[in-house]
Amino acid sequence: MTDTAAVAAELRRLLPQAHAPYSGVHVAAAVEGADGRLRNGALPPGTYATLVHTGPLAGLRDAARALLEWGEANGVAWHRRDESRAERWEARVEAWLGDPAAEPDPAHWRTEISFLTKED
Repeated sequence: MTDTAAVAAELRRLLPQAHAPYSGVHVAAAVEGADGRLRNGALPPGTYATLVHTGPLAGLRDAARALLEWGEANGVAWHRRDESRAERWEARVEAWLGDPAAEPDPAHWRTEISFLTKED
């Protein structure tokens, strides 16, 4: 079971340097103390392209880039749109698989990166 308070603290620490608008973690119950920057929710339904990154969180940018490049090479359309000065994704999610408290070595952390695809 993931310690939701520890996860919430780590997400708050990482938010200022996040490269994606939302990051997530699978939890069995809602995280207490949702505050606008950290909130509870559910993913929109649809088909997701997914990649599992193993290693420190610093490698997530390269992993996300690899997933985007794979999608481009395979004709995948992402569920996103351009808005004034920003790109808006319907769902672009990073979820920790496991418990960082139970596995303190970042080299073994697993993060699932999922992007919602655009269906015709």
